[in-house]
Amino acid sequence: MAFNTVPPVTIAIVFAGLLVIGVAANVSSPLADKPLPKMQQSAQTPVANLADQEKCTEQADSFYEREGARLSRKETTRGYINQYSPKLGKCFITIIASEYSLSSLKFSFYKMSIYDAVAGTLYGTYSSSRGSIPPEYVSECWVTRESGENYHCHSQAQWKAAAAEYQ
Repeated sequence: MAFNTVPPVTIAIVFAGLLVIGVAANVSSPLADKPLPKMQQSAQTPVANLADQEKCTEQADSFYEREGARLSRKETTRGYINQYSPKLGKCFITIIASEYSLSSLKFSFYKMSIYDAVAGTLYGTYSSSRGSIPPEYVSECWVTRESGENYHCHSQAQWKAAAAEYQ
């Protein structure tokens, strides 16, 4: 995985926020413990070789350079994570955009979208916003499953579980 083109201070803030949001989503969501429908578990996960991972990093860099700003709201902190899936033989990029309030130490807007880094196909999006009073409002949460079925989720934890199919 690579997290590129974002200043180190921003990365620290984003990851701290991700940790807080991830923990809150996992603890507070009444649906977090429910299994995803029709989820297939593989006993053996293929391992990517170094050449595939490096090529994926290059593809993700190129995709983000070309499309990253266009795919996120203006005036947000943006970055990405790339992941090569040996199981699917594809490179994926998750673009993360957020607005973070230093006064409240909370995200006011947060979005993750996963794309095929070569074809540009969007496979899923999670976005949420938070006012001054919780709870977080999830405005979009879906993943197109490998089977082609659209899975609609209700929390960040559910989105992460469904999007893990592309790792």
